[in-house]
Amino acid sequence: MDVLGRLQEPSDRASNPTVSDLRKISEVTDDDIIAAVEAIPGDLASEAYSLAKGWTLDLVGAVASHKASQNALRTDRDAYKRDMVRTGIPLSHPVMG
Repeated sequence: MDVLGRLQEPSDRASNPTVSDLRKISEVTDDDIIAAVEAIPGDLASEAYSLAKGWTLDLVGAVASHKASQNALRTDRDAYKRDMVRTGIPLSHPVMG
């Protein structure tokens, strides 16, 4: 069975998984998510971030799709920025390839 088939979710979700969905099936680890969070401040110019096992995440899109992350990045509070981005990344949709 392929990775997306293991999601055990409705077909639309299986074809467009979130980082959280991939974490549940161990395609993405907590360390992968933490590395993506740490990459955000310096890597927002790049749209393709290699997440894990062939999955690529658009960091700009991940931040753009999560209003709290956008707002947090405008502050000078590093812990708040990290926490909000850490909340937004699992909700984003990486792509294979």
